[in-house]
Amino acid sequence: MALPSFVGGVAFSAPGGLQVYGPEYLFDIEADARERAKRAPLEPKRLAAMREDWLRWNDAMLPIPPDVSIGLGYGARDMPQR
Repeated sequence: MALPSFVGGVAFSAPGGLQVYGPEYLFDIEADARERAKRAPLEPKRLAAMREDWLRWNDAMLPIPPDVSIGLGYGARDMPQR
């Protein structure tokens, strides 16, 4: 099931879980604060439950009107140059 995409590509976010530009991630933040160990392949049922919770929540939210534009408040010239 494809999830909707939002600004920045984050479509699914919950404590310890995230989807960015397609791939889904699951982390144990308490044990791995730097989010290096991907838990999704090890805990597929937990990830599926989190996804369903998020989809249920998302369905309860008001839709973003089509005439709304979203953009970043900064650009390349605002970033430090190396």
